[in-house]
Amino acid sequence: MNKQMAKLATIFIRNRDKRKKRQKELIEQSINKTKLIMVLLCKDEADIIDDWFLFHKAMGVDAFIVTDNNSTDGTRKILQKYKDKGWILELIDEPSTTMHQADWCNRMILTAKNKYKADWIISADADEFWYAQSLNLKYDIAENSDCNSLSVYLKNFIPYLNSENFINEPYFIGRRLHRFEEEKYNIKSKMYSYEDLTAKVIMKASDYKMIGEGNHKARMYHKRKSHIADIVVYHYFIRNFKHFNDKVRKGGEAILNLPNKAFGTHWRDWYENYYLTDKMQTAWNEYFLFERFDDLCNIGVIVKDTSVADFMEKIR
Repeated sequence: MNKQMAKLATIFIRNRDKRKKRQKELIEQSINKTKLIMVLLCKDEADIIDDWFLFHKAMGVDAFIVTDNNSTDGTRKILQKYKDKGWILELIDEPSTTMHQADWCNRMILTAKNKYKADWIISADADEFWYAQSLNLKYDIAENSDCNSLSVYLKNFIPYLNSENFINEPYFIGRRLHRFEEEKYNIKSKMYSYEDLTAKVIMKASDYKMIGEGNHKARMYHKRKSHIADIVVYHYFIRNFKHFNDKVRKGGEAILNLPNKAFGTHWRDWYENYYLTDKMQTAWNEYFLFERFDDLCNIGVIVKDTSVADFMEKIR
């Protein structure tokens, strides 16, 4: 009886391993056939944009479509480098001084879908690093290909305390926020409250209708939605105080005249109540709670995460 059971167990394990191998082969075949295009809207991201392209190309993205909105810091020159290299399929110069993010992203997404025949599309920002645990975005997408709208969570990073000399420190070797019980720790900051609540979306091109503001949701034909836990978006949206000040000024000016007053409320608040009143240092301290930095690290609200740094070191 024991020999029979052992034989059956051996057959079961052998068949299980064959199924796993076949499943892996099918996923790899799907990856090889899949065309993943990432579209990017950017403005003045010279400090981060080189790493952004290197990272996502190594993470499985096949090509990019980019819109540059009046960059003045050298970003446009860097983008041209990747256009000449063949990574960027189309480079669009958008001269408008008013922010129409959804319209501009929709234009790129439709170009990726209709002109370049993308299978899957990611609409991203230059401060977002889309990290797959498998180190290949297309692998995780293939595992969820029965759906057409895939959501992933944002993980916000906070800048260094002494970030006036930020240029001496790589932005991606930082600290990120970790989900916590807000009431338990008496933390009053929108920055901290947003952790693990904000999602971004990966779209199946054939079923795409329209992108929403901020690339958080998309309207799809016959929507079949799933969440991918193995892909996270590491978000380096504020890199130092100077970056914070410049971003509030530019973002506030672009958003202020939009008719939809519900869009960009935090930018309006910073711009009107802090930037225009010369209180940006106050906003900086209040938003990031720097006076509680050590305490927040000790209780696990702020955690060290070197995933992006480790990957960048590997691909350089």
